Amino acid sequence: MNYHIITQEKFFNTYIEDIYRLHLEEENVIWVRGKEGKSDFFHSERPVEYIGERFGHFVEKLKTLQPGDRLFVSWYDTKIGNAILRSGIKNPVYVFLMGAEFYSMPYWWHAEWLFDPLTKRRIKRTRLYPRFFPKGKPWLWYRCKNWWKFKKEVREEYEQRLATVKRIDYIVITEHSGPEVELVKRLYPGCKAQHVVGCFDQNFDIAKSMPLAPVPEKDAPVKILFGNSSDPNGNHLDAFRYLKDKVKGPYEVYTFLSYGDPEAKEWALECGRKLFGEAFHPVTDYMDKNAFVRFMQQMDVIMMFHNRQQAEGNIMTALTLGKPVFMKPMNPQYDMLKRMGVLPVYDVREMHTVDLREAIALAQEHRAETMAAIEAEYSDQSRMNHLKELLCPVSS
Repeated sequence: MNYHIITQEKFFNTYIEDIYRLHLEEENVIWVRGKEGKSDFFHSERPVEYIGERFGHFVEKLKTLQPGDRLFVSWYDTKIGNAILRSGIKNPVYVFLMGAEFYSMPYWWHAEWLFDPLTKRRIKRTRLYPRFFPKGKPWLWYRCKNWWKFKKEVREEYEQRLATVKRIDYIVITEHSGPEVELVKRLYPGCKAQHVVGCFDQNFDIAKSMPLAPVPEKDAPVKILFGNSSDPNGNHLDAFRYLKDKVKGPYEVYTFLSYGDPEAKEWALECGRKLFGEAFHPVTDYMDKNAFVRFMQQMDVIMMFHNRQQAEGNIMTALTLGKPVFMKPMNPQYDMLKRMGVLPVYDVREMHTVDLREAIALAQEHRAETMAAIEAEYSDQSRMNHLKELLCPVSS
């Protein structure tokens, strides 16, 4: 039997349906974290079991696994990892790599490489100062004492996280994402998880049939879509400053802020309105898949400023629609796309040197080749084939 622990995120609506389309529902049990109705993003008519968020209950459920059962976890946070360790189960653990669970836990352990200077400064000023540097205390003594204590706590959190990551047997991610798996192993020495192929629905089969949008006229503004959420890992403040200072207009800036970090959302709104005025368009309402793809089709250029993997669905949808994507080479997705042979992918730090209209035209010219490369990994058929290979050994 396969047991799946999932969160109430949009990805898992189609994930559950894929299991039923493969007629494997009798061999797969779905455990959903949280209470029913907790999220507006997750809706399933299929029989699932909501298991809450209580650590002790996680341990109790895990102890019900029998020899030969397998555990598939999406969003492998420290709580789930510790529950697996506490339960003492020996069953193989498969983890769908989503990104933040490996790169944001512990938060301050990874902060130095995740955040660019402006974002890092804002985060430290708003989230460290009240705790470590209160007014009215002997500042030098207090800073040294509390900084040492803080660093000790972060180190202890990391050691705990390291133990949970070492327990993973398999990391599930796309075929060309080997560098991502290697990054996890560098961040967590001793992790020996094997790379197996699989992915979630990334809108390919909806986007592939959409027509190309016209290339903007010479004097018309280019519509730049930035980021995917209000998560500070998007480095909104640094990206907006780069755009304002270096990239020549005219352009309009759109950014998704419908979910993520509420405080970082306010930072992005404040900065965007200050720098771009009426050319700044925050997108704060959630869209279903079809509306999302239609919106993406209206954009001209996609810009990402993450230092880690994020927004895979946005990126794959944009490329399928024939859009150029600008992102950082240090993001493992950049190397993945190059390995796949996808052409319209650029170093975002060189965006100011690129004629955006030429990049848009080039992406449209190579849309067929781009779609062929993406289809091999992300089409409904490819995704279903990989999922069947992943889940079926239990019945063989």
